[in-house]
Amino acid sequence: MDFFKRWQNLTFPSMKILEYSFNGGNLHYGGFEEAIEIMTKIFCPKEIAKYQRLEELTFIYDDILAMKLRQLANYNTNKRHDILVELLKNRSKDIRRIMFKESISQYNMCTLKKPTNLGQLTLVEYCGINDEKLLKLIANLKYLEQLDFIDYNMKISEVLLWQIVLTCPSLKILTLSSVLMNFEYGYIYMEDALDNRSLPLTLYWDNTDANEELIRHHFNHPKLKHYFSQLKSDLFQLQYDTN
Repeated sequence: MDFFKRWQNLTFPSMKILEYSFNGGNLHYGGFEEAIEIMTKIFCPKEIAKYQRLEELTFIYDDILAMKLRQLANYNTNKRHDILVELLKNRSKDIRRIMFKESISQYNMCTLKKPTNLGQLTLVEYCGINDEKLLKLIANLKYLEQLDFIDYNMKISEVLLWQIVLTCPSLKILTLSSVLMNFEYGYIYMEDALDNRSLPLTLYWDNTDANEELIRHHFNHPKLKHYFSQLKSDLFQLQYDTN
């Protein structure tokens, strides 16, 4: 820790790569918090902006959330809710894409509705969110253009699908990967959702329980485009993209 404290009075104008780690178990009580505080002072956004040659940067503490990053990925942490809340305090209007993996049900609706400029929402694996909450969330996302259900492994009814589309007139792309479709003769719901749309809706299908012929039979409309292909999905537990 004493060696680390000496860094507070140093500058690194020619730095290209910065990486620092330590074993928190070897620090005395409160030492971890002190180390994080020092790192925040040394490598705050204002100071990092001076490192014109910096090409690669790795951080593991929450203060990074205020920086103007284009993408932030959060792996295997038990403080995911806290991280999202803190991020939205600083960047709610900047966030354009969020990917959740089995985690969206951990957040309350007040938190989820804050990124009002969200353009893409990706749900990886079943997230435990009920239909009513999902529809309320999507209705609040006025600029949502893409909604992805990836490796969902849960049944989504035809009626719910068209309720989503009807609720979100800005939606352009809907991805369904490993989704179990429950066809319910919802043609009337499809017409309600699509007839008054100004733009066509593109559906990307991958690894569904229904074959292509069945899907095209149930989802047949002039404003629908279908693509059947294998998708490559990220395995992030939580990811944010911004401007």
